Amino acid sequence: MKSGTIGPCKLATMGIILIPTAPPVLRGRDFSEMRWFKGGLRNSVYGLLGNPVAQSDSTLENKTEDIREAMLELLGEGATKQFANVTRRIRYANDIQALWYLRGDLMAALATTLGESAARQQVQRITQMFQGMLPGSLNSRPSPLMG
Repeated sequence: MKSGTIGPCKLATMGIILIPTAPPVLRGRDFSEMRWFKGGLRNSVYGLLGNPVAQSDSTLENKTEDIREAMLELLGEGATKQFANVTRRIRYANDIQALWYLRGDLMAALATTLGESAARQQVQRITQMFQGMLPGSLNSRPSPLMG
C-alpha cells in the first residue's frame, strides 16, 4: 500500500464499509447461468445451521391438513363426545406448531381408550408426519426411555 493512503481496516473503524465491485469488463453481465448449484447463500448457510428451507404455503397447508385428519382419525368418531375439547382443539389449530403441541393431549386421550403403549405407538406415527415441517428446535429428540 502506498504511504499516505488509508487501508480498509482504518476505513472500517471510521464507519466506512467498502463494497467490492466487479471489474468494468464484467459489469452488467448475468452470471446466474454459471452457477452449478441454484441455491442462494441464505439457503446454503441456513441449511448448514440446521434450518431447512421454508416450504411453500400450499405444501405446508396440505401437510398440515393431512396431519390434522390423521389425528382426528386416531380419536375416532366415538371419542368426539368423550374428548370433545381435544377434538375441537385439533380441528381448529391454527398452524403446524399448534398441532405439534397437541400431541400430548392426543396421547392422553388415546391412552384412556387404548392403553399407554398402544397410544405411544399411534402418536409416534403422527410424530413422523411432522418431519421436515418444524423448526429444528421443535423436533423430537431420542429418549433413553423409548428403547
